Amino acid sequence: MGLRKSFPIRREQALAIFHNRYRPSLVRSFKITDTLPEDYRHVPGDRDFYSSYANCWFVQFALTDDDPCIVNGRLLVVSKSTAQIVYDK
Repeated sequence: MGLRKSFPIRREQALAIFHNRYRPSLVRSFKITDTLPEDYRHVPGDRDFYSSYANCWFVQFALTDDDPCIVNGRLLVVSKSTAQIVYDK
């Protein structure tokens, strides 16, 4: 079953792209939104960052091997118009 190639991509499609990069068994927690997560503070200049990725899905997540104190310390951004990962740190 592949991803349907209609744009903009839906939340479920962005989630499938995320899980293609990070297998579900490696992910401890995640949340996906179409706005930059409020508590994501380690991106310099949040507003500039968000405006660069305005038409995207944001997946804030933690992997099972991350420090247990980190709940959602990583961010992956998927473009709604290209279905490509445009940021992953």
